[in-house]
Amino acid sequence: MPLIGPAVAAALRRHWTVVAALLVFVLFTLANLAWVQPLERRYQALVARATQLGMAVGPERTPRTLSPALMALFMSNSMEAGAAQQQATSGQLTTTLLEDMTRAAARNGLEVVVAEQGSTTQQQDAVQVRGHLRLRGGYGALVGMIAELARSGRLYSIERFTIAERGEPRPVIELWMSRYILKLSSGAARS
Repeated sequence: MPLIGPAVAAALRRHWTVVAALLVFVLFTLANLAWVQPLERRYQALVARATQLGMAVGPERTPRTLSPALMALFMSNSMEAGAAQQQATSGQLTTTLLEDMTRAAARNGLEVVVAEQGSTTQQQDAVQVRGHLRLRGGYGALVGMIAELARSGRLYSIERFTIAERGEPRPVIELWMSRYILKLSSGAARS
């Protein structure tokens, strides 16, 4: 006993091209679901990973090159890894930060009351040194000092500051700053 009736079998024979196209469509859909989609997901994951690592994987994903000015900024704030480690451990980098801050404060009419070394953070690719100043002077002088440090070309960061008028003619300014020095894997640059 046949599974389909004679009228249905005759219709299938008359429209065999439609049936064949439908079978090919089902076959390609199953192949896509079973084989192509897992490969596509794996490819997309690999492309995302390569992009995160900075690799150019296509013309639309080509990473931008650094401008010469930005490259010069990085190089002027870099030093050889061994020298950075040694200078950070000895306190030389923190001393340089405090000297720069003290000079900028004096040039802008601020009186330095206290200069203290802060902590040093060693990272795999950089060193961050911190310092603290207690100053006397006005807000305008503080802004001038910060502007001067910003123009210096070094990677400074103001972590926090306070201005308190304690009944004295000149307000007391507490300023906590840090400097970031990049480590070069080979070669040397000026700090």
